[in-house]
Amino acid sequence: MDHCSHVFFSQYMLEALFSRGAIVKDYLLTDVKSRDIFVKLICDKYREHSKVVLEVMERLLVEVDERLDIQSPSRIFTRIYEQVANV
Repeated sequence: MDHCSHVFFSQYMLEALFSRGAIVKDYLLTDVKSRDIFVKLICDKYREHSKVVLEVMERLLVEVDERLDIQSPSRIFTRIYEQVANV
């Protein structure tokens, strides 16, 4: 989380995502490289478009809550980000 540890939202949203249980932890905590890529993606996009990323993270949390099985959180984030940023 060093990439944007100064940003409160990042810590809050990432902890909210991790709290979703094993389905998320399997992707983000079993492989340090995958976790770091995901965190860097969020932080980089946040620096570019903070309001868009807040919306994307909220939608990501909703999607994780609604599904029993998910894709990589990075893929979901990227898909939703492209939808929201292009509106």
